[in-house]
Amino acid sequence: MTAPTAPAVPAIITEPCLVDGMPEDLYHLDPVAEGSISSTGVKEILRTPAHFAWYREHGRPDKTDFELGRVFHSIVLGTGAEYVPLPFDAWTTKDAKAARAQALQAGLTPLKTSEWAQVQAMVAGFRASPLSALLDGGIAERSMFWRDEETGVWCRGRLDLSNKATIVDLKTSKNASKEAFRRDAANYGYHDQYALYLRGVRALRAQLGIDDDVEPEFIHLVVEKTPPYLTAAYEFDRLACEVGDARVTKALKTFRDCQATGLWPGYPVDIQPLSLPSYATWIPDEDYDL
Repeated sequence: MTAPTAPAVPAIITEPCLVDGMPEDLYHLDPVAEGSISSTGVKEILRTPAHFAWYREHGRPDKTDFELGRVFHSIVLGTGAEYVPLPFDAWTTKDAKAARAQALQAGLTPLKTSEWAQVQAMVAGFRASPLSALLDGGIAERSMFWRDEETGVWCRGRLDLSNKATIVDLKTSKNASKEAFRRDAANYGYHDQYALYLRGVRALRAQLGIDDDVEPEFIHLVVEKTPPYLTAAYEFDRLACEVGDARVTKALKTFRDCQATGLWPGYPVDIQPLSLPSYATWIPDEDYDL
């Protein structure tokens, strides 16, 4: 794996391109002149366009889990958010609050003693796994900008690591087992992210060095945040890919229409029928002698 050494970062994107070295803040601010949608935007607009409009204006609130994940990414990818371990067990004292505020003002992610120990343990566990070799070679934190062929919508994505036709998306989770990650993928829309990013990789395959007859490989590399800090790797099956692609198409068409009309509606205002999910329709068939 190598750190990005790329051209000057354009402030405004007007042509499909692959950009190395773009600051994360600039990427999230959306440097596309016409406005674009990211994988988080896809998730929000599938909830309602009103949620997407709010997210685009206000951004996503930070959580401790996000901070730990960002620092872990920075260490193992060799680039990303800057951080600083601080000698405090909590942010409750006056000195701790002041040190944390100073770090945040400097653009650093502050970590408590326990958080820093946790991140170090995660890194050690990951590097002990044979799967860590998936990050060997390639370029980290590449930003993609392209116009979707089907809808004409501008899209953007940020690849954790790309090595020609191999794309690695690094995730952290409390549980990296197949069943747990299956649930995470459904809950957090990882199949939507996959489908959107795959469109970007195909659109920019020449810049990524991918031959026309080669199908890109997209791997989720999942690292646990709890002992013994194990790692697993997954690829979506055909059904997951098809579902993700259909949902992305729906999101991009909605984005296109909302941009054209300037309307970003919320939930329907009529009373809607409601059914139970399939897992909740089970009725016990046991009879009891009372």
